[in-house]
Amino acid sequence: KGKLDKISPDIKATVQNFSAYENIHKIKLSVKEIIVNAKTTKEKYTGIIKLNDVICNTKAVPNKSNTIKANNITAKIDNQIIELAPSKIDAGDAKLTIFGTIKNYIQSPEANITAQGTVDTNLIASFIPQDLKWSNKGYLPIKALIKAKNNNIKLNVKLLANNNNYITPIQVKSFSNQTTLTNIDADINDENITITDVSMYYAGKTNSLLKDIDKTKLKKALSAHGKIINVKTNPTLDKLTIQIPETLMLKIPQTKDGITEITANIIANGNIYKPILNGKLHMINTRVPSLFINAENAIVSLNNDKINAQINNLKIKDMNLSVESNIRTDIIKTNKIDYVKISSN
Repeated sequence: KGKLDKISPDIKATVQNFSAYENIHKIKLSVKEIIVNAKTTKEKYTGIIKLNDVICNTKAVPNKSNTIKANNITAKIDNQIIELAPSKIDAGDAKLTIFGTIKNYIQSPEANITAQGTVDTNLIASFIPQDLKWSNKGYLPIKALIKAKNNNIKLNVKLLANNNNYITPIQVKSFSNQTTLTNIDADINDENITITDVSMYYAGKTNSLLKDIDKTKLKKALSAHGKIINVKTNPTLDKLTIQIPETLMLKIPQTKDGITEITANIIANGNIYKPILNGKLHMINTRVPSLFINAENAIVSLNNDKINAQINNLKIKDMNLSVESNIRTDIIKTNKIDYVKISSN
């Protein structure tokens, strides 16, 4: 006789050699051992889940083996929250430690995840469209904070780079013998990305992201903000603003030894591969020694499909010239110049 009204079962279970396959995305998952240690009451359940020797194989992972591995993943779990303990993840080209929480995971999941470690620049380069030429070398320290709820993702990423570890579309001489910090803040909502801030800083002797970095104490080299819409179907820039407030020394692309110093304020709209540009570039001390070219000062104004260039004190061998010209962005196709004025100084 009697009744059991305060039952509190303990669950201890071990699953060996678990495997699963998801057909749509062709994801193969194998776990050598799953250990569950849980306790339940009428109101609540709590427990710990351990996964040992986890291997996930999918072509969505852009490394040579298409594989993510983890020796051990441990999480605390109850009715409301999953707490992921620091777990080392080996994605081949990226070695990361991941930890964080997932709240309300049954009804309305709200994730707060941190990932930090190093990432091979070849992995980053694999996400860049092949039409865009970037150079890269080595590994970058990375720290990412990810907050996700429903279809909204808030992302903060920090990357460190130096002479031996970098990824860049243009060689920036000002960054030689410097450590730089790149900070990215973005909101991702379905197919649209709002770039709140992308900034690069001179980071001095900083060599780790394990501690928080006070960006207000660093000098900013350049910044960008704006939107990329329809990312999956037709990537389009929406008021992507790029600012270089103080001069940066750059290597001039497609030249052997060309150097220039620039400041810029440019707004880009339209197709990501052929954007419409508005704004100004100010270039000083432009030099291409192999072609005997030296320009003291040049201002390039961008206005949709029109480009106005004013070059003062342009020296080509023994000639000293000033040049003003109006051209269009399709000059390579048309071979036409709207206007050019050359004056001898």
